[in-house]
Formats: sequence, C-alpha cells, structure tokens
Amino acid sequence: MDSCNTATIYFDSSEAPTRTKVGIEKISVDSTTVLKAAMSGQGGVAIRITTKN
Repeated sequence: MDSCNTATIYFDSSEAPTRTKVGIEKISVDSTTVLKAAMSGQGGVAIRITTKN
C-alpha cells in the first residue's frame, strides 16, 4: 500500500482516559482504504484525513 495520508479517527469510548470519553486512533490510508466504524445508538465517529509531509 502506498500510504500517503493519515486518518485521525475520533470515536466514543467508555474506556478513554478523558473526561469526554473520546478515543483517538491514527492510521495510514490511501485511496483503496475502507474505514469501518461500529457505533452505538447515540454514538458517533469523526474522521480527519491529512496528507503526510
């Protein structure tokens, strides 16, 4: 895979050590990457994709 971008994924996590209970994960992605997210009924996910320098 020719990884030229980084996806920062923010998600609800009861295990996150923060007051807001938001987990953060960073992964390398390219145009063929498929991101899957499992969410609870009131959960949410935000994904920010940036170019690696």
